[in-house]
Amino acid sequence: MQLSPTLRSALLASWLLPASGAFAEIADDLRARDSVGARADVAVQGHANGGDDVDLGASERRERFAAAKKRSDGGSREATLWCIQNFPVRDGGPVNPANPVNPVNPVNPTGELAIEARTALQALHLRWIELHADAPAAERDAFLVRLRTRSAELLGRERADELYLELDRRATDDELRARILLARARLRDARRVQDMRRRAEARELYAALRLHYASSAAARAAREDQWYLENLSVGAKVPDFVTHDGAGNEIRLSDYRGQVVVVRFWNSFSDADEARLEHEQQLVERLWDERFSMIGVHVGTPRGLLRRGLQRRQVTWTQAAEPAGGGAAARGWRIRHYPSTFVIAADGVLRGLDLEGRALDALADGLLAELRNQTAEREAQLAAMPPGGSQDALRQRNRDREKH
Repeated sequence: MQLSPTLRSALLASWLLPASGAFAEIADDLRARDSVGARADVAVQGHANGGDDVDLGASERRERFAAAKKRSDGGSREATLWCIQNFPVRDGGPVNPANPVNPVNPVNPTGELAIEARTALQALHLRWIELHADAPAAERDAFLVRLRTRSAELLGRERADELYLELDRRATDDELRARILLARARLRDARRVQDMRRRAEARELYAALRLHYASSAAARAAREDQWYLENLSVGAKVPDFVTHDGAGNEIRLSDYRGQVVVVRFWNSFSDADEARLEHEQQLVERLWDERFSMIGVHVGTPRGLLRRGLQRRQVTWTQAAEPAGGGAAARGWRIRHYPSTFVIAADGVLRGLDLEGRALDALADGLLAELRNQTAEREAQLAAMPPGGSQDALRQRNRDREKH
């Protein structure tokens, strides 16, 4: 397939990588085949001269490019996807607080990816879309996932959605069209934000997927996504669950109503989980005199081994033990990945998903501050009322509110 001179130029400019090893090789190959002119050459060489701080020289990458070069158009497609997946973003720059979706900025101090880099990355996506027809299912899925995750962070959701629409326009099979609808719905990330417009858009896309491609695997995944959207999205009142700790004692989530609760589903003692346990133990100890609780639901480790592991690590907060594949809590909440963390306000409404570290601390502290303010307001209302029936009625209403 022939590319326009403008797109070819943008593609060569997109190799904003150190011109050493594999990247010099592929850039030289593009120059030789495309003769795209000085502007693209300057873009490649200019970034090469200032890009020594980016570690991209692994022999595995060099071999990947070398192998892709020996192939025909299919190899070009593979190399293009590889570069999309490894697009260079230097760490250490500022983040734009007005747009937390944007990544750490490699180029300028505003927190936005530089215009040239955005153009280059978009051109890489367009090139893969032009070449996608013969891509195997696994490669298509990799592209769809990358576009709605890291590429959406770098390009913005609107531009990512436009690229999905371009791919849909060129798609020739229903399975790919169905997966594009699913990816576009997931791009809205509607579970994590209380944005009614984004949720409405996601629901419309899920409905279209079920209507037009009802028998597809994507439609089945959409039904699962919609359950999460209605039951375990930020702003939704979470469903109750009942599980048991290692000694067989019942743990019922609704018993914690009136407190800020963090529920974490986990399944290993990996180094990352060890670090999370240590941090969460510190959080529990810091908030021991607050209306705060943590519930861990560990899946897969036999109860005796889990109990000894927790004792050895001096973990004191409530831990449920469920079998491999999940017990009542993990199955009831349809947990798909571990760890999964849910931050629940005192009224039972989900306020945060998959937070850890400072972000988890900040949300817990904020919800506890809200709870203290609500308590102070109620006490002030009581103090302003004459004693007797009215005051007793207000106390009862406040108790009922805390329960429900």
